[in-house]
Amino acid sequence: MASAHAQTDTSTVQLVSYWSKGDVYRFKVAKIQQQWRKGALVKNDSSQYTGKFEVLDSTETSYRIKWSYTTNVANTYEIPENLQERFSKYNLTEVIYTTSETGAFNGIENWQEIGKMMTGMFTDIIEVTSAQGKISNEELRKKMQPMINAYSSKAGIEQLVFKELYIIHNALGAEFETERAVEYDEEIDNMFGGKPIKAKGKLYFTHVSPDQNRCVMIQELKLDPADTKAMMSALFKKMGMSGKEYNAAMKTAKFNIVDLNRFDYNTELALPNFIETKRESLILIQEENVKRIDRMVIERVL
Repeated sequence: MASAHAQTDTSTVQLVSYWSKGDVYRFKVAKIQQQWRKGALVKNDSSQYTGKFEVLDSTETSYRIKWSYTTNVANTYEIPENLQERFSKYNLTEVIYTTSETGAFNGIENWQEIGKMMTGMFTDIIEVTSAQGKISNEELRKKMQPMINAYSSKAGIEQLVFKELYIIHNALGAEFETERAVEYDEEIDNMFGGKPIKAKGKLYFTHVSPDQNRCVMIQELKLDPADTKAMMSALFKKMGMSGKEYNAAMKTAKFNIVDLNRFDYNTELALPNFIETKRESLILIQEENVKRIDRMVIERVL
């Protein structure tokens, strides 16, 4: 088990892992995605599973960890009951990854194996769905190809499929000052192409208790207004707008992304008690009016 390393000073928090080979922890993971178009809820997806965190090896420079969980893929993708047995081979997922000696995430080792599994699963979904006659195999494959490509690359698997692992380890290996808010600059990928969009981040603590081996950290992120305006201007010019049309579009358009994340950590284990991440996105361009909320909740099972 994690070795005791008492901390009495509340002006700083250090989240450094002291795990041992054979340590096991479990986490409930819930993912929620909601989307509104012109004020009407058009998407409300959610999924949940319990992940097992097991330390396979511990050295002076790294940890090797297995993250495993079981889901019902057939239910998730609404596969007909008579074909569900075909998808049972995808129900158990095992991810082998490494961290630094302080617990900071390094990368997934078996990403190629996972990528092949994801590709095989999507191929089976395409065959089963297209066999129902509502959409052709070719049309469905074309529609799903961007997802297949993303879910079969190392970056896609780490950042999209298993984003929860990155989030769990996000703060590990760092030391934080707790008595003042820290503001920082960050960049967010531009969904319209072009340069990333600058954003302003803020990090602060709402609770620090050495006696309870607990701290609560809040992370906020907002797009830089000037950079957002420049991005919208470039987009409209790329769309061929000019003159009055361009001025009207710039006057009414809105694009914003706001993150609000809460991290509740056990400082002795250097593992979360509870994490909630929330990203709210808003796009208002001419007739397009879309709001989206992505939430993830990670809770350690005691």
